[in-house]
Amino acid sequence: MRSSQITKSQIAKSLLLATAAVALASCADGDVASSGDGTPIVIQPIPPGGGGGGTLSQFASRSTAPTTAADCGAGLSFVSNVDLLASGSRTNFCSLTPLGGGTVAGNVNVPFQADPILISGTVFLGDAAGASANVTFAAGQTFVSQSQSGQVDLLVVSRGSTLNAVGNSSSPIVFTSMQDLTDDLLPNGTSGNSGDWGGLAINGAAPLNECTVDPTATPGSAACQQNGEGGSGVFGGGDANDSSGNFQYIRIQHAGFPFTASNELNSIAMQGVGAGTTVSHIQIVKGADDGIEWFG
Repeated sequence: MRSSQITKSQIAKSLLLATAAVALASCADGDVASSGDGTPIVIQPIPPGGGGGGTLSQFASRSTAPTTAADCGAGLSFVSNVDLLASGSRTNFCSLTPLGGGTVAGNVNVPFQADPILISGTVFLGDAAGASANVTFAAGQTFVSQSQSGQVDLLVVSRGSTLNAVGNSSSPIVFTSMQDLTDDLLPNGTSGNSGDWGGLAINGAAPLNECTVDPTATPGSAACQQNGEGGSGVFGGGDANDSSGNFQYIRIQHAGFPFTASNELNSIAMQGVGAGTTVSHIQIVKGADDGIEWFG
């Protein structure tokens, strides 16, 4: 693995994963310590509905579930009758895309939703070969993967696009699996398995040391590019100061997926990410393969 173009000082200040792991061990199920200011991060429960007979049915009947498209904020799709983990319990969601994935384009400011926002299939924020996207997620938002059998859910920030996902110690942005969320209506990482979903891939336009798309290209040049593992898209270019956005106070739980020994998704893949990208207070919980892997 080769380092990307984010500076060493940014890495040292931002990715305090060892500290986060120790803090997690000392927290109650509903809390997780922040990795910097000593203030406990409180993960809020999803309000249950009137259903009974098990947590899947309780989650399906939760009071925050959308009933029409009008309940979903800007840039979100209303998806109905989603079967939860092939259980027969069905519910509605606001989703980043229609079921099965797709591409989000343009300037999209996703307002806070009390209900978890669904990630279904591979969701590209922008198209590296087409229209870019500049997407903002609200502090405190929970995102949940569909975690459907035969489908790997993955969120990709495409090269040339940005994601501004800035939480805080009292309202982190949480990405988790359906298995974690439906057991107790808490996105707290206490259940579910590593590899329940694919994770987050961030693709930048910073210089690369190896050119696999065109092996004749000069390393470090704009023509030097690679294709990310797991179908996560193209990355690399000639801009060392490229920005893929702002990522602060984020928890990613039960992510990462190994297709083969040489084709794996991580909880976060930083792929050709430039020094203009801000990364701070990131926590990885129960991930498969690497927590954060850098390609450059």
